[in-house]
Amino acid sequence: MLDINVWSDMSYKTTKKDFEVFQKECEKWIEYFGLKGWFIFFQHHELNENNMAELSFHTGTRNAGIHFNASREKKPSLSEIRETAFHEACELLLAPMSDLIFEKYLQEETQGVCHQVIAALRNTIFKESL
Repeated sequence: MLDINVWSDMSYKTTKKDFEVFQKECEKWIEYFGLKGWFIFFQHHELNENNMAELSFHTGTRNAGIHFNASREKKPSLSEIRETAFHEACELLLAPMSDLIFEKYLQEETQGVCHQVIAALRNTIFKESL
């Protein structure tokens, strides 16, 4: 049986400051990409995975949640937080396309394609912003 609290034993609890940096960086990229048609909320809480952050969205209502993990194995660096924020903004940028692709293909395939696009954006737009 899988212990559902497997991530609760992480040794580093992300701080309010970590979350503020993450949210500010997300907002910068959301503005950059012109994602004004979304109602976006941010949450700082425990996630079920070892991801630093996750995006949840509903394209029909244009609602999105950007979730920052309250626990990590180790303290994330500023650059890790900034890159993760960029990643989540890119996921939101691609959300409508992801939904359309997901209707035809498996979720794993859809995520893989979207992450390839995000990697290309990270290696160009994000790196140029540093």
